[in-house]
Amino acid sequence: MGPSWRTRVEMSILATVIAVAAFAVFLLSSPEAARESVDRQNSGAASPGASETQHEVTSNYFLGSHNCGECHSGEWTEWQSNPMYHSTRLISDRISDEDFSSPEFSTSPHVKYTVERRVNSVFHHELMMDDQSRPVFDQAVEVSYVMGSGQQGHAYLISKPGMLFASPVNWYSKSQQWGLAPGYDPAGHQRFERRVTDACLSCHTGRVADDPAAKDRLLEPAFHELAIGCERCHGPGQQHVDHHRDATLADVIVNPGKLDSARCDAVCAQCHLQGVERVLRPGKTDFDFRPGQLTGDVWTIFVDRSSELDGSTRA
Repeated sequence: MGPSWRTRVEMSILATVIAVAAFAVFLLSSPEAARESVDRQNSGAASPGASETQHEVTSNYFLGSHNCGECHSGEWTEWQSNPMYHSTRLISDRISDEDFSSPEFSTSPHVKYTVERRVNSVFHHELMMDDQSRPVFDQAVEVSYVMGSGQQGHAYLISKPGMLFASPVNWYSKSQQWGLAPGYDPAGHQRFERRVTDACLSCHTGRVADDPAAKDRLLEPAFHELAIGCERCHGPGQQHVDHHRDATLADVIVNPGKLDSARCDAVCAQCHLQGVERVLRPGKTDFDFRPGQLTGDVWTIFVDRSSELDGSTRA
C-alpha cells in the first residue's frame, strides 16, 4: 500500500524546507555575502553594527572642507577647481556667467519670464500678458541660491522658512540662453512652488541642516556646507583629526581607493546611480549614506537593464 495522504504532505513539506535551507547556504557562501563580511578596519569604514545609527553617531563629526585644507592644502586647492566644488552657492557670492543682456523668454503668447539682476540679488519674474501683450500681472520672486557648476547650466532655489523651492527659470550654458527648467510643462506647472526635496539636496549640495522631525524640511541656517566637499567621499573628518592629535585613537577616515570594489563604487553611486526608482530603506533618510557603506545599506535602487543593448545601465 502506498504512503497515505498525510505522509505525502509531510514529505513534501520536508523537501521544501531542505530546498530553502540549501538556497540560504548558497547565498551565505556567495561572493556578495563574502564582501559583506570584509574586514573594514583597513578601509576606515564603519562596522555593520554602527551603520544602523550612523547618521546620528557621525553627524557631529563633520568639520567642513576648509578645515581639511589646513593639512591637505594641495588637495584642497585642486578640489576648488572641480565642478562639484561649485555645485551650490549663494546667489550673492558667485561671479555670474549668465547673460543678463537678454534676460527673458516666453513659453506661450501669454506667459513670459524675465530675470532681473540687482546689486546683491536676483529676481525671477513670471508675467501674464493680454492679447495686446500688456502685462496682466507680474510675480517677482527673489532667488537665494544658484545650483550647478555651470558646465551644463544653473538652476535657482527660493528660500522660505524651513523649505526650499525651485524656480521655473534655468540658465543653459551650451545654448547661452534662459529657458524653462527641466520637468516643467509649459502648458501648466507649479510655477515658484515646486518643493526641493531631501533627495535633490543630498546630491547637489554639501551638507544640509535637515530637520530630523520632518521630511523635506530644513533648520536655520539651511546649510552647514553649501557645496560638495571632502567629507562626501572620505567621511566625517573629526575623528581623523583626533587621531593625529592622539595616536591611540582610531583613524576612521575613508580612502575610497582602499575599499573593496562594491564599496568604492558606492561612493560615486550614492548620487550617480539613480536607476528607475530609488526607495529608502525603513528608518533611513537620503542624508544617511557614509563612505564605506553599500548603497543597499540606505536605498533599494531599481535599474532597467534593458536600457542599453549590451545590458549595462545608465547612471
